[in-house]
Amino acid sequence: MPKRKTFSIATLLHTVNQRNEASTCSSEARQGWNSLLSDVLMSADVYSGYNYLGPESVPAGCEPGIAFETAEGKPLTPTEFFERLDAEHAQKLLDGDDFIVPDADVRSFPDETRRFYYVDASLLEAYGKLEEADREQKKVVAAELESIVAAGG
Repeated sequence: MPKRKTFSIATLLHTVNQRNEASTCSSEARQGWNSLLSDVLMSADVYSGYNYLGPESVPAGCEPGIAFETAEGKPLTPTEFFERLDAEHAQKLLDGDDFIVPDADVRSFPDETRRFYYVDASLLEAYGKLEEADREQKKVVAAELESIVAAGG
């Protein structure tokens, strides 16, 4: 009988978070990844929620998970949006209450599959190592490209 194989939950988390940020594939594909990841994280009892990705975290031209704008349609950063809320509505938003303020700034969710998932502390070290390996790999690729350009090719 073949030896049983397992996988790293931190690796799955890292892969799905990266794909939610960088992919230009369909929202249906991201929904599948998100569903699988949510099930695994909850089954392992390490799920700690998610945030929607803003326009600054997704490829240019792609819909973000969350967007903020003025009533006139001018884009706002999340910080600007929160700074413009009164204390009562800011607390309602932080508590997860949906509310509508007539003639006020708007929060929308253009593509709810654009998510960044969080886990409890038990996986943070492994996840951090994966992030560091990615940063190092990007440095290597950038250096290789630089040397190709410098060599004129």
